[in-house]
Amino acid sequence: MAEKRLAELMEQMIQDRREREQEVAAERARREEEIRAERARLEEERVTREREVQRQMNFMQEQMNRLMKVVEYSKTGDSSKLAPGSKLSVKLVALAEKDDIEAYLVTFERIMEGQKIEKANWAHYLAPQLTGKAQLAFADLPSADASNYDALKAAILIRYDINKEAYRRRFRSAARGRGETNRELAVRMMDLQAKWLRGCKTVEEIREATGIEQFLSTMGTEKRLWLLEKKPKTCIEAGELADEFEQARKGAPLEQQQGQPPKPKKCTYCGKAGHSEENCHKKQAEQTGQGQQLTCFRCHKVGHIARKCPEQGLFCGEAGPSGMYRRGKVEGKAVEDVLLDTDALGP
Repeated sequence: MAEKRLAELMEQMIQDRREREQEVAAERARREEEIRAERARLEEERVTREREVQRQMNFMQEQMNRLMKVVEYSKTGDSSKLAPGSKLSVKLVALAEKDDIEAYLVTFERIMEGQKIEKANWAHYLAPQLTGKAQLAFADLPSADASNYDALKAAILIRYDINKEAYRRRFRSAARGRGETNRELAVRMMDLQAKWLRGCKTVEEIREATGIEQFLSTMGTEKRLWLLEKKPKTCIEAGELADEFEQARKGAPLEQQQGQPPKPKKCTYCGKAGHSEENCHKKQAEQTGQGQQLTCFRCHKVGHIARKCPEQGLFCGEAGPSGMYRRGKVEGKAVEDVLLDTDALGP
C-alpha cells in the first residue's frame, strides 16, 4: 500500500515538473516574441529617422545648389541661362541691416522692370542679395515657392511684421522726422495710407475700412483684438460681432465686457475708494462717539451728520406762525418764503 502511495506521489511530482517546464517554455517564448517585436519597432523608427534626415539633407542640398547657382549667375553677369528675357546689365546691392526692407523691395522691383526682366526670374535675382531676417524667410519657403517672387515677398514682409494693420498704425502715428520737410512727411503719409488701403478698390470699400477703424477705436483692448481676429468686412458686421462678444459675456461688469480693468469699489458711507462701508474708519469713529462735535450740513445742528439728521428731508429750517416753514434751506441752499403743504411736514 505504501509503495503504491509512493508511486502516485512520484508520478504527481513528475507531472507538476512537466507543467512547470511547459509554463517556463511558454513564458520564454512570449518574452522572445516581445523582444523581437520591440527590436522590429526600434528598427522601423531608426529607418524612419534616417529617411527624414536624408530628406532634410536633400532639401538643404537642393536649396544650397539653387542658391549657389543663382549667386554664380549674379556674380558673372551670365544670367542668360536662367530663362529668356532675364539678362541683367546692372549690379544689385545686397540688403544691409540698416536698410528699409520696403524701400529695398520697391527699388529692386523698379530695377527689374527697368531692365525688362521677366517676373518669373525676379526671385532668382533677389535671393542672393538677402541677409538677416529676409534670408531666413527665403530659407523657410517650400521648394515650390522658392522661385515665386510674390510668395517670397509676402514671406519677407511677414518676417518683418509688415501688414495692413502695421501700415494703419504707422499712418496714424506719423510725425515729422529730423531733417524731414513737410512735403516729405505728406508724401510718406500718403504712401502709408495707400499701403493700408491697398485692398480697397472703390470709395465704398474705403468708407468701410475707415468706419471699421473708427468703430474699433471705441472698444476696449480685449474686444478690439477679438474683432480684429474676426476681420469684419463692413462696419455693420463689426457692430454685430461686437454685440455677439458682449452677449457671450453678459452678466460680467461693464469694464470687463469692454476689456478694461474693473474700477476699484468705493465706500458707500464716505465715498472713498479702497474699502467697504463695513470697514469704514469714519463710520466706526462716528459710532464710537468721536463724531459728536460734527455739524449737520442740512440743519446746522451739532452732534450728528446729515445722514443721521432727525429731519431727514431735503428741507430744514424754521416754522412760521401757522406751522408752515417760512425760512430755511433746500439741499444746503438758503431760501425765503417757502410754503409747504401738509404732506411735506410729515405725520
